[in-house]
Amino acid sequence: AGEVGDDSSSSDSSSSSTTTEVIEIVAGQRGGRNGVRVEITAPGGGGEMMDCSSDPGTPNSSVAAEHDRIHQLYCQSLLQEADTLHNLANLHGERGEWTEAIRHYNYALHLQIQQLGEDNSIVANTLSNIGTMNHRAGNLNGALKAYKQVAKMRKNCLGNCVEVADAIVRVALVQSQTGLVDKAENMYNVALRIAVKEVGENHIKVATIKIAMGDM
Repeated sequence: AGEVGDDSSSSDSSSSSTTTEVIEIVAGQRGGRNGVRVEITAPGGGGEMMDCSSDPGTPNSSVAAEHDRIHQLYCQSLLQEADTLHNLANLHGERGEWTEAIRHYNYALHLQIQQLGEDNSIVANTLSNIGTMNHRAGNLNGALKAYKQVAKMRKNCLGNCVEVADAIVRVALVQSQTGLVDKAENMYNVALRIAVKEVGENHIKVATIKIAMGDM
């Protein structure tokens, strides 16, 4: 009980048809540890990305130091590119251009995962934005998949905290909109327990969750 489970098959019939680009997000394992795997479409263009997690060392120490400096600059440039793509996605989202927003968030997500790994709060925030764009576009199934993975990512890197409760509330909201009322109620209760523990019974966040539960 209390786990963010997979009910995508139940919500397929309730999600609106749309031409919005959707990334596939699945639970899985990587490197022999439990975690999440995000399957995404890489940006177009030739050539392969440098693996910035590898050791670029060379036999000559001075050459190795210079190579490492260039390596780090390259990695920083990829994160800067991800920031630019993220900002462009924000702009498209503000204009209601959901497909373009998702595409640019998707490209930013690819670079961020490459440099920061999957269990990272920055990566989770970008994925949450992808969920929000799908939600606004009417693609409830895509939104639900994204929000579930955000909840898992945040729990993996932050533990049970307010940010996890926020992600679970988004899961519950979409579940209620797709007719999964029992599952939505369960998720709201999980989020409520986390929020009460973290911020106290009288906090506005707790009140907001209770209001959402009453509106189902």
